[in-house]
Amino acid sequence: QWEVGRFFVKPEYRSRTSVAYYEDSEPEQSGVIWQPDVYPLAAHLARQLGCTQIIDIGSGHGQKLVSLYPEFQVMGVDFGPNMAYCSSHYPFGTWLEWNLESSQAIPIDPQIAQQSVVICSDVIEHLVDPTFLLRNIKRLLADVPVVVLSTPERDLTRGTQDMGPPINPCHVREWNLLELKQLLESEGISVDFIGITISNTHSNLHQTTLALLRGERNDRPLLPGASAG
Repeated sequence: QWEVGRFFVKPEYRSRTSVAYYEDSEPEQSGVIWQPDVYPLAAHLARQLGCTQIIDIGSGHGQKLVSLYPEFQVMGVDFGPNMAYCSSHYPFGTWLEWNLESSQAIPIDPQIAQQSVVICSDVIEHLVDPTFLLRNIKRLLADVPVVVLSTPERDLTRGTQDMGPPINPCHVREWNLLELKQLLESEGISVDFIGITISNTHSNLHQTTLALLRGERNDRPLLPGASAG
């Protein structure tokens, strides 16, 4: 039984209390693509659900998001140098400057949200307090049909004996699959599917947790063979 105040991470685990800003320039320098299946899956779901827009919460430099344009309109949500980069390089997108640890609701028009699939890919592990991100996701799920969320699976990437903090100085804490599911459900979020996906195109190792979070208005299956509820 994990402590709720520790975000369901095992009690012995040590999280960071502060974290370095993550400027998303590594793919440009290394050629390695992280979470390579997340964005194609989001696009597949958008086609299946008849959505016209992809919203990326924590979009970084936006390369994977803008690859889905012009089939979909694209909106990125982030702050600092990442947003400055996106605004200057991708004028066709909508770029919303927003601190993801803010307690305020992300100002996304409900009519736009209803036509959108939301991605939150490898973001939650960067936040000292993920509570407000999760509450914003919960708010969005009142309108969007699905949120696609991913984060490193700690036991697979670090081993079951890892007690933190993460090796990556931009990560505050990391979850295993069960802990993450408990965290999401503790915020009243409906986890339609949770499993493991490939982490990057360099190692081809399946070490990333992928979760599909069901919107409150959506009663359609999100994956073949899945059933609502």
